[in-house]
Amino acid sequence: ELIVVGAGSHIGVVKNYCVKYKWIKYLGAKKNQEKINLISLAKVMLNPGAVGLGVLDSFVCQVPLATTDCGLHGPEIVYLENHVNGLMSKNSLPEYVSCVVDLLKDDAALARLRNGCAEGAKKYTVKNMATNFIDGLKLCAAEVPFR
Repeated sequence: ELIVVGAGSHIGVVKNYCVKYKWIKYLGAKKNQEKINLISLAKVMLNPGAVGLGVLDSFVCQVPLATTDCGLHGPEIVYLENHVNGLMSKNSLPEYVSCVVDLLKDDAALARLRNGCAEGAKKYTVKNMATNFIDGLKLCAAEVPFR
């Protein structure tokens, strides 16, 4: 079963596929706990386009994110470590599909990526972000001003 969550310019295409294939379900845009509950049901979170903060949802839910090297990602893409806590294939549909299918067939790889997600969730926290920000400000304040 494929559950599609989100909104965007291709919703018509998704809805047409839902009519054609009963194993695809479109649920629209979801937020907060409802979104987390849906992600937690998945084996893999598919996002072949631009990735942003959704990579953190992947970590918290321990559901590996699979994306492509499309060049459209937000800065958060640096959190994704290929084959450690998620997957990034070449920017081609056949390559992406092959990577996702291979992962779904490999329970050990899926478990390894889930563990990587759990480690990412520990590392990328609001507390750590705030601490890093404050440490950065302290370093800047300690520098000799430019003249």
